Amino acid sequence: GPARLPRCSLAACGISVMALGDLVDLDLTHQPLLEEAALGTTWDAEASEEGGLPARTLVEVVVFEPCDGRQMLCDLQALDAMPQRPLIVVGRLTAPPTPAASDGEGSGGGGGEGGGECGGESSGGGEGAAAARGPLVRLVPSEWSVEYDHLQASVWVSTATADYRLLSPSVEYEPLWTLLVRRTALAARAIALLLEDGSLSFKQLLRHVVGLNKSVEEGGPPPLKLRAEELVAHGIFVADQISNTEGLEGCSALAGLRQELEQRRKREAREAEGGGNGNGAHGEG
Repeated sequence: GPARLPRCSLAACGISVMALGDLVDLDLTHQPLLEEAALGTTWDAEASEEGGLPARTLVEVVVFEPCDGRQMLCDLQALDAMPQRPLIVVGRLTAPPTPAASDGEGSGGGGGEGGGECGGESSGGGEGAAAARGPLVRLVPSEWSVEYDHLQASVWVSTATADYRLLSPSVEYEPLWTLLVRRTALAARAIALLLEDGSLSFKQLLRHVVGLNKSVEEGGPPPLKLRAEELVAHGIFVADQISNTEGLEGCSALAGLRQELEQRRKREAREAEGGGNGNGAHGEG
């Protein structure tokens, strides 16, 4: 069945929310904005597992952190900071997407492309919204996660009341959403490929992750065109996801990725000190 990728900590990624976010004035007063407590069961789908919370679907999503009376656009990874800071998610309730194009058996190689489908859902979510547009709702989530299933990668947030699948961003949130989609796509592809063949080296993993750019599922949207350098650029996140996947903790590709990240750290430290002689070629091995 679908398994949610483990979440990584914001501090481990070295990501500053202030660096990601811009203070903005979000005009939410011109249309009704419901608190989660005011919702009934109209937008509930069946719980993903027996005894679990109901699942709901949101489009036009924006995530922010209150800051001195204004709102700061924020990455969902801020929920992993300790101590946890309260984030607010605003989105429009909509009917869940139909599973028409998600049938078929999952496989490691094809599944690795699931993250790419996460990007495709931005447009797909819009179609769902056109069919059944609900009210805007305000949530204060306690956690976020990524669900991977065959060629699908979906971002979720959870409260004590329900799990919410996030299908598409608001215009304001598009830049951070795009970053999230590409990061989770890289992790999803890497994990699926390694679950299929845990003996892959880091260089082999790079080639296979990029190779999945050409793999298109029948009836599905085109996959994201990911680049090899992005796997290193988002390497701390990807390494954290791989290491928290059962059976992959000691794989060769993870060791190679961590070695590459350490070499990059040393290069950047030399450059910051004005050491000039260290060029990028030293760490490319």
